[in-house]
Amino acid sequence: MLAIREPGFGQALLSRIKGDVIEGRTGARIGGAELRAAVDSWAMAFARKAQEAGGAGPVFLALELTLESVLAYLGALASGRTVLTLDAKEWARKAPGLIAHVQPALCWLPARLKDESWMGGETAAVVRGASFTTDIDEDFEGHAGKRPGFQPVRLLAPTSGSTGQPAIVKITDQNLVANTRDIIASQGLGDQDRALLCLPLNYCFGASVLHTHLWAGGSVVVDDRLMFAEKILDALNQYGCTSFAGVPTSYTFLQHHSRVLERSFQTLRRWLQAGGYLAASVVHAFREAHPDAAFMVMYGQTEATSRIAAFTVDGDYPQGCVGYPLASLRVEIRRADTGLPCGVGREGAVWVWGESVSAGYLYDGQRQEQRFVDGWLNTGDVGYLLDDGRLCITGRAAGFIKIRGRRVGSQEIEELIWERFSVQSCACPVSDEALGEIIGLYLNIEMTDVREAGDLRAHWVEQIQSIVPKHWDLGPVLCGPLPLTSNGKVDRRQCQHLLNGQWGGQ
Repeated sequence: MLAIREPGFGQALLSRIKGDVIEGRTGARIGGAELRAAVDSWAMAFARKAQEAGGAGPVFLALELTLESVLAYLGALASGRTVLTLDAKEWARKAPGLIAHVQPALCWLPARLKDESWMGGETAAVVRGASFTTDIDEDFEGHAGKRPGFQPVRLLAPTSGSTGQPAIVKITDQNLVANTRDIIASQGLGDQDRALLCLPLNYCFGASVLHTHLWAGGSVVVDDRLMFAEKILDALNQYGCTSFAGVPTSYTFLQHHSRVLERSFQTLRRWLQAGGYLAASVVHAFREAHPDAAFMVMYGQTEATSRIAAFTVDGDYPQGCVGYPLASLRVEIRRADTGLPCGVGREGAVWVWGESVSAGYLYDGQRQEQRFVDGWLNTGDVGYLLDDGRLCITGRAAGFIKIRGRRVGSQEIEELIWERFSVQSCACPVSDEALGEIIGLYLNIEMTDVREAGDLRAHWVEQIQSIVPKHWDLGPVLCGPLPLTSNGKVDRRQCQHLLNGQWGGQ
């Protein structure tokens, strides 16, 4: 009988499964004892195949929002192997570099993923779909806990890279268990809860929704049809979902491209939002339209496993507020010049300590020294604490534009534009020979005719200049669909690249 090596978070999660996993697009489902047995089969198959392939590398998964991918992910976690994940849409572009960097023992791809142009020869063994799980030798003995070079890291998670160069974060079993328990407690999840998950499984927020609902004995519906907004709303009702999880662009898209504020969702108990700042007007619109469903704003980072702080918006919603630190975490605000703690209400660097703080970065000692110090994580965010202990985020340490010697936060600019025009935007620093840094703006406005692009930009430059302070030097303005990362976040690096390119080409 195959012995699963190093039981940890994946095995603990497997033992707690009671509910269903449902594929929203097709209605396919599996649950309870049948789901536990299926995950166990995937776990044994991954353990065997990875051992046959040799090497100490992780199992590398290309994931979709399908039942097959959920089984692969849960099985890989339960196999005892370290797991590296990537969105299947990003596989052809990003897999070659990650394979060379991480050297996985085994790669798993969904059955329908056909593009093998990334394969660089004999870099790793490859399996596809579910067929390999049916050929398990019951006499095969795994090497439980004996694999040379084993590191106590369960999950390797590439960061989204929306504001900088992506890194690979090392997340341990302890991190996963602590953060999962904290999130369940903060949301009050139980075995009657069912989440509608439209976020990628390789994204820490998306994975945490899966982890927490299954750990609590509940269920998860995975559905990749967010761009068909009414179908997603239909799924909320069809499957009796109690939770919906989204990033800011998820909520603004639903607000503008569906009847989400008009329809009724009888079973919905909570809207879950993380992944960046969402304007208060949007939050209150959802609260007013659905008073029986709590709106929970959360803050997190991959470097802290997933969630760091959370609270349910109930009237009082200070700008940038992301809630109370989770139970096993401490948040400290430190002065940028001395590193000493700030008082309540004083802005500074946001540092986090606790069981969810990850083991750092893979093969990136320089970045690790900058971000992980004596057990504390420097989040790279700037914020302050309220009298009641809630955390408010005012921006990224690198997310400010220095205009004529004055520091202006990108978030402040974006909030102003949203509140005045209900237009989502991305504000970035743009280099200017005469002024140093100026404001570049990418506006989420679709153009029906490219010939109107110049007139449209001129119109918006005039509109924006009429509302911003005079000392804010406005530079290039681009109009079009905002570039997004695979996690649905605004891709700030790409926006800044395009804005600088336009300004430099003038």
